[in-house]
Amino acid sequence: MKTSNQVFLIKIAYIFILILALAFNFSDMKSGFFDGLNGVKPNEKFTFLSGVFLFIGTIIGIAIIIHLYLFINSIQDNKVFTIVNIRRISSLGWFCALQSFLLYGFYFSKSDFSGLTYRSIVAVNFEFWLLIFGVTLLTIGFVFKKGIELQQEQELTI
Repeated sequence: MKTSNQVFLIKIAYIFILILALAFNFSDMKSGFFDGLNGVKPNEKFTFLSGVFLFIGTIIGIAIIIHLYLFINSIQDNKVFTIVNIRRISSLGWFCALQSFLLYGFYFSKSDFSGLTYRSIVAVNFEFWLLIFGVTLLTIGFVFKKGIELQQEQELTI
């Protein structure tokens, strides 16, 4: 199978997975929207700080989806090792790493603790997989950058 066809199938699978994720979580999104419209449930704590974490996390999540789609598009156009793709991969890495800390802040701001203690900090889950994925993407971006530098150096050598 040609590479362009494989990338096209990856792009279709990516869009299909996004549609499935939205379809399966539509009821949760709908109930969350109505909770926000009518006020939160009395047994849940939702502060201004939680809203800020949620808003920034949503914007970063949308940016991750857009950057990934643009990266897949550039691969389909046979423009893999470019400066733009290095920026996209590095941005994806930073976004994923930042998202892990934003999720921690969101969960921590929603928790009900009487004070800032060691137990209250440890009791909230930290999304390590996002941090590891972000560092991995930053490493890949660094390798791409070194590859482009070596390619430019080779082109200058006669």
